[in-house]
Amino acid sequence: PAAPPPPGDAPAPLRVVLVAPEIPQNTGSVARTCAATGCRLHLVEPLGFSVDDRRLRRAGLDYWPFVHAETHAGWAAFATFFARQPGPKRLVAFSKGGSRVCSGPGAEEGLFRPGDWLLFGCESAGLPPEALEAAGPAAGGGGVVRMPIREQHVRSLNLAVSVGIGLYEALRQVDARGSPPPPPP
Repeated sequence: PAAPPPPGDAPAPLRVVLVAPEIPQNTGSVARTCAATGCRLHLVEPLGFSVDDRRLRRAGLDYWPFVHAETHAGWAAFATFFARQPGPKRLVAFSKGGSRVCSGPGAEEGLFRPGDWLLFGCESAGLPPEALEAAGPAAGGGGVVRMPIREQHVRSLNLAVSVGIGLYEALRQVDARGSPPPPPP
């Protein structure tokens, strides 16, 4: 069940979706980032841990009351939930195989819009094909984006780090388009 947002806290213009996260500490750190930005967090099962895991709670510290988090029973359940959401919305997937660069050298402006749902995959395998397809332009999504990394040195970035980079870049771009920033604490 979803926790209600704290009183007086308007949701941020973006959502974060973790598809089959495996490491509780990463998810707890992502939850803390969502609390800091006011973005809602969606967890798509299977999860590699219990939502009651002490490592998950410890990584999120005492910020859990400020996290609006929902868990969905698999990709199909999430896709049905997403389709029922009102307003303008798109899925934007983050993958090292993405064709557009979202941050750092060569980054494109205008990749993100208010109402975007940012998809991140599990630590060991990334996003499943159905999530990548749902984010594709043919499905009305915002595409698949990547963060540049020197693959000769590093295979991938940590999930919590990736969410932090992607979410803050998306918020920067959305705010630059004239959307109000998240309310102060």
